[in-house]
Amino acid sequence: ELFVLQQIAPSLGLTKDIEELPLSVKPDKKLSVKDVSRLLGSYYEGTENDLTQLMRVPKKGRKLFSKDKWEDKDSIVSNFANPWMRFDEISAYYAMTGPAIGRILNMAYTLMYNYTDSGPNRKVHPYEAYIPHELEMLFYMDFMDPDAYHYMTSFFDTKGDRFTKQKQWLLYCTDRTSPDFLNKCQPRNDTAYYAEVSCMKTIKGFGFTPFYDFVKSGDRATTLSEVFSHGSRELRDEYENGGLQGFLAVHHHENPDADLSAQFAYEKLLRDYLEDLRRIDDDIIYVQRFDEARKEASRVLAEGKGRIRGLAARSVIQYAGTIALAVIPALLLLTMLVFSIIENPVLDTSGLRLEGFLWTIGLILGGVVFFTSDSSDVGCLPSLIAGGILAAIIWALVRFLGGFILYMFAAIVLAALIYFSIKTIFNPSPYARQARKFTKPGFDEQVLEPLYYAFSDDTTFDSSLNGAFDDDQIANWRYDIKRRRRFVLIFIAVVWVLFGFSLLVPKSERFGRLSRPIIERFEWKALNPAPRGRK
Repeated sequence: ELFVLQQIAPSLGLTKDIEELPLSVKPDKKLSVKDVSRLLGSYYEGTENDLTQLMRVPKKGRKLFSKDKWEDKDSIVSNFANPWMRFDEISAYYAMTGPAIGRILNMAYTLMYNYTDSGPNRKVHPYEAYIPHELEMLFYMDFMDPDAYHYMTSFFDTKGDRFTKQKQWLLYCTDRTSPDFLNKCQPRNDTAYYAEVSCMKTIKGFGFTPFYDFVKSGDRATTLSEVFSHGSRELRDEYENGGLQGFLAVHHHENPDADLSAQFAYEKLLRDYLEDLRRIDDDIIYVQRFDEARKEASRVLAEGKGRIRGLAARSVIQYAGTIALAVIPALLLLTMLVFSIIENPVLDTSGLRLEGFLWTIGLILGGVVFFTSDSSDVGCLPSLIAGGILAAIIWALVRFLGGFILYMFAAIVLAALIYFSIKTIFNPSPYARQARKFTKPGFDEQVLEPLYYAFSDDTTFDSSLNGAFDDDQIANWRYDIKRRRRFVLIFIAVVWVLFGFSLLVPKSERFGRLSRPIIERFEWKALNPAPRGRK
């Protein structure tokens, strides 16, 4: 009646605070049949008495605006709303929408975990006016033992297809036999944890923002910052005796809205959950086991680094020495030969006599063949024979193609550079690669393995870093370094022997002009060392 009077005579300023309504009022303007029909069919839309303010459903992709209502722009009126709804249907706790069911479940969660006192001085919680103890227990058992109790799914079945999505989500959250549940990292055989997490996850999945009511202070928290505004003692009590771990989990790894598409996304959120437990108390068993595993991994890493430090240094020295003493000189020699070829495309070698050097060249080439051969069956004699054959081939080439000796020389330098670079620079030791990976452990070794141990039933932590370098691998690495050292020394020797032969070929004036400033600068520094204390 007040609503109708307010609508037809707003100029009177009638409010609900007046002692009694006037018997009649004069409308501010004439009323049509449509006006009367609209007023009689109204459910107070647009006012604080709107009968459907709690009968709104979210638009696709929208979230709950507050604890009790949806923001108009983010929601639409449910098609179940009508002007003749019963009192229970317009109640703030009418549970016939997904978010409203989530609200009722959250209230039941509070009663289940935070108000369990059954003594003679027990205070009645306001939620019990809407959720009797019998209904609370039905909810509780649905999450504690979902294989045996099916109250909520039976309720959904009585409503046809209205709650199909909610039923499917509830079944997913409470399924403890699915591969998704069995394979993920989480506490093992902890029924209380499973019940809390599945209930909170169901609430959030229904479209309701979960809240947590603190027993001691009576505060309500909907965010992690609100939770951790309380003292550590109260938080520890809520964690041990209340349902705080379920609320924390649904804000981390069990959040239905979390994007888990990236690698290790779930495990990173679980680590954040563990760090929140640390903020409550670092004596919580999961935190202790996680720290224990990480300390063990650090110990294994330090011990392994000590065993391989010397071998790793030798590998680095080999690599650096090969580049400095062989690769760079070979590239300089090759560059010099290219400039010489440009200035002297064809040489006159009529006066060149290699017969007196054939034995020397053959011995050098025989030594190269012997030391670079990987086969232990190759002895000295076959190597010398091979060296003699190669020397004869070189003599024949010089004899008949002597004018192009620079081309042949450059080809020999290039072949030696490519062959020995493949054997040394471009063929890194597998043990050195393994050592680099070992000394820089990734997310698997530093976080993933300790996490799985923290939430497992294992009594000892076995890191994958264990046994990364046992005695056999150390011995194999030593042998590999020794074998590579042979190739490095031969590479260096061949390059500098070729440098010696380069003295016999014409020098390039252009190359000399380019290299002279650099050589003179090094000579000046060598002859004029900087005083002490100055660079």
